[in-house]
Amino acid sequence: MFEAETTQLKHIFLSLRCIDFVKECTVEIYKKGIKFGVDESQSLDAHIYLQKPLFTDFKVGNISGDEDEAVYAFKIQLQPLLHCLSIYAESKDRMSSMQWDQPNPTGFMKRHGTRCIIRYHGKGDTFDWIIEDATGYKTTCELNTMEENDAMKTEFIASRTTVKVIMKSKWLYDALLELDNNLSDSLLIKTLPEKSTFALRSIGSISSTEVEYPSARNVLESFKTMSEYVHAYRFSLVRHALKALQASSKASIQIDENGLLNLQLMLLSPQGLSSFVDFKILPLNLNEGEDEQGSDWDGRGDSETDDADTEDE
Repeated sequence: MFEAETTQLKHIFLSLRCIDFVKECTVEIYKKGIKFGVDESQSLDAHIYLQKPLFTDFKVGNISGDEDEAVYAFKIQLQPLLHCLSIYAESKDRMSSMQWDQPNPTGFMKRHGTRCIIRYHGKGDTFDWIIEDATGYKTTCELNTMEENDAMKTEFIASRTTVKVIMKSKWLYDALLELDNNLSDSLLIKTLPEKSTFALRSIGSISSTEVEYPSARNVLESFKTMSEYVHAYRFSLVRHALKALQASSKASIQIDENGLLNLQLMLLSPQGLSSFVDFKILPLNLNEGEDEQGSDWDGRGDSETDDADTEDE
């Protein structure tokens, strides 16, 4: 049996909303947290990991085994859960960052804010979320669970990392929004060891647009590339990360030697607690259909080049 309790309902809601772009979601319960994952077209895998510190109580029964192995794994529909959480998370009257119970001078316990109890008894049972606010108003969301099909599960095996960039999420979010203005079909990422060059280019049906980041430390907190690389990705898949980028504070961009893109985003709660959203995206093949994919970085048609805006708002 699994049972956890938390008062970080708004943070959990905002985190789960980052992967709300497919119908079904895989849930994996570990001894140190809960992982929610989705995939699309066997080309994108996205998951969010809610770590144990986000919970005031976290129990996974007396089950032995490796901490890196899931104790429970099943599928749910994410939309009903998000709808239930939104009732509380999007209401300023019901939400509070204060602890659920705090002693007052009389020695009695006084309620503050909203708490949530999460339960799962085992295979075939429902995944229950019991939410209660400070007024005693309670909502129970019982989610039907489905058995996870390992044969249909998308797995991306990363190899040696050749590119790693850490930067503020805002810089990447703003650039992707600008690049997406020409209804892009693909996104190209270019790195050069010289001058710590990190550039993005979108390829649309009419034009292409490029953004190159300055090598200043206030923009690129960390930059490592083993050589000159150009990798291409479907922009329709990259768009799924925009919501998470907008909600996060820091982005880590990693590309392995096969071109697999791993975008890890850190979301912070008002109390300084964190959760992480990971997007893994398979690359396009630059050797097939160069004109269609726009693999020529220098371009053959109209293009616009902009420097990333580095002024903090």
